[in-house]
Amino acid sequence: MLRCRGSFRIFLDGDLDLGLNGGLFDVIDLRGQVITGRPVSLRDAFSDICFLFYCTLLRLAKERRQDAARPTKRATSKAELFQKSRIRKNPMKEKLFQYVLLTIALAFTIFFFFYVIPPALSPFDPWSAILGGFVNPFASGYSTDVILCWVILAAWIIYDSDRVKHGWICILLGAVPGVAVGFALYLIMRMKQGVR
Repeated sequence: MLRCRGSFRIFLDGDLDLGLNGGLFDVIDLRGQVITGRPVSLRDAFSDICFLFYCTLLRLAKERRQDAARPTKRATSKAELFQKSRIRKNPMKEKLFQYVLLTIALAFTIFFFFYVIPPALSPFDPWSAILGGFVNPFASGYSTDVILCWVILAAWIIYDSDRVKHGWICILLGAVPGVAVGFALYLIMRMKQGVR
């Protein structure tokens, strides 16, 4: 145990009691007998206190590792199992979540075909339609955000390609009509195939 005389104490794993007493640094064993006594400067005392603080942090880290290594008690009674199941329960049912995602995808698809496609087809110029998203700094920010969200969605679909079948369709739907449709349908596809 390490102890500093005064208004604070620092406890450590060990067999020494260190104290600052009127400029003297005393090393005291657990029986209370002084082993050494030497005058110290304020700088030495501060460095010793910093060392004690560092050792305390090491001790706390060691105790946390020991606590993590201990096996935890499993819930055995029905009341404990019920309490754990209530904590994990989602407020939204899976079917309702799928309907919400499908509604969002459908709403954006309708918006896209009635609001974006007609101006893009009047004089067929796909480059002006694409560059129209970068006409000012605010539109550029939104467009860049959507493009990078599509890249993240594509990377996720490629990463999950061994677990989710036909995910590549959502990459195409993420490009046209948009990421809202591709992302929503990919989440529904994952749930339907039982991927968590």
